[in-house]
Amino acid sequence: MDFTHGPYRGRYTGDATVPSGGGAVPAVPEGNGTFVCDAYTYRGEWRSGVAAGSGATTYANGDVHTGGYADSRRNGHGVMVRTTLQ
Repeated sequence: MDFTHGPYRGRYTGDATVPSGGGAVPAVPEGNGTFVCDAYTYRGEWRSGVAAGSGATTYANGDVHTGGYADSRRNGHGVMVRTTLQ
């Protein structure tokens, strides 16, 4: 499904749920899934439409972060593998 994650628009595949409340409410990521956009790909756990739990982000430049996420931000322990020296 088409999905906007923060400022990035892309495509989400995986588990999703329709929030309660009735009406024409779009589904949101919930469970395990993958979001792909031009800037990065995130594979991992989602809660209420945000990256939360364990996951991995592969950035457009090839860098990869694997670890914990909360509110769609890296959180807690993780490992960043850089493809270029900075």
